[in-house]
Amino acid sequence: MLHLLYRFTILAAFAALLPANVGQAQTSTCRVPRKPSECISRLPQAVFTAPAGEDTECPALARNGDIYTAEMYSGKIYRIRPNGSSEVFTTLFPAGTYPWLQCAGIVFGPDHRDLYVLANTWDPATHGVWRIHPNGESELAAAIPPAGSYLNEMTFDENGNLFVTDSTLGAIWKVNQRGKVQLWCSSDLLIWGSDPTGPFGANGIAYWRDTLYVAVTDAGSGLLPDLRGDNFPVVKIKIRPDGSAGIPEVFVEDGVLAPDGLAVDGKGNLYIVDFGGLAWGPGFPLAGPARLLRINLNGGDLEVVASAGLQNSASVVIDDQVAYVTNLYVTDVPNIVRIDLCGHHPDSRDDDHCKHNE
Repeated sequence: MLHLLYRFTILAAFAALLPANVGQAQTSTCRVPRKPSECISRLPQAVFTAPAGEDTECPALARNGDIYTAEMYSGKIYRIRPNGSSEVFTTLFPAGTYPWLQCAGIVFGPDHRDLYVLANTWDPATHGVWRIHPNGESELAAAIPPAGSYLNEMTFDENGNLFVTDSTLGAIWKVNQRGKVQLWCSSDLLIWGSDPTGPFGANGIAYWRDTLYVAVTDAGSGLLPDLRGDNFPVVKIKIRPDGSAGIPEVFVEDGVLAPDGLAVDGKGNLYIVDFGGLAWGPGFPLAGPARLLRINLNGGDLEVVASAGLQNSASVVIDDQVAYVTNLYVTDVPNIVRIDLCGHHPDSRDDDHCKHNE
């Protein structure tokens, strides 16, 4: 998920702390057209609008239909009921404890009972992954070294290992079932180290069949495209049988302005939230709107699922034929919207996208 305020105020100070990147990069032959084909457009439905001055980045969907999301600056965790009512479920820290707090990713654990939230506090005792129990009580599940770090999104593999993207280190942390933390992968493909607006790389992350897919925000085509060189918007990393990281490879080469959140549905389709081509600073042009994109992991064309109703969009979670997408830094659109995926496919009446994801 993208954090513009954070980019301009703190990222520059972190540039000198970037670790040496490891591993060779390889490119694959995933076919992505320069101009993704537009799909049928329907307006998203409003799900949640945060109080004025608040921002929520990532949705997590419970089995009963409740949606949870973390407010970035306060650590409040909202619960949104299917009927549209909302409440503060819990708060990670007392008000004012961390003035620079940034709460980012939120996911359910493998048992679908406990919630996990990423808290950037830059305090070695609290910076990391927090676990929230069904009764609202919270505890630190894994402390992650804060030096130069910005923890952004996370996903579990089928063995219960948690993988966390670090946007300013251009890296992925691994937390195993026992809570042991390791810097699992670091690569030039996961960050554009010389980005003049401040390096902000590995972002959204999704797991599918022993492979992690990672969005690299500052490698999108909307931000200084003539300078980004050998950086690409979506990278894939194989999880080897011994649990170590394979060599990062390019999966999506072009067609995304500012890749942010990722999600995979039950049919093996990767959904990419394109934050859009914002004006990143003086002299940087607006390059296009926010979009929800889709590409099949077995190969195919990148297609636009939706754009109307999206603004500064950051993350997505898929529930069968429905996508829930977050919008950031907004006042004129909801913070979370619901998109009917079936209604956004060109051949919605007889296509697999409109059949139940088994």
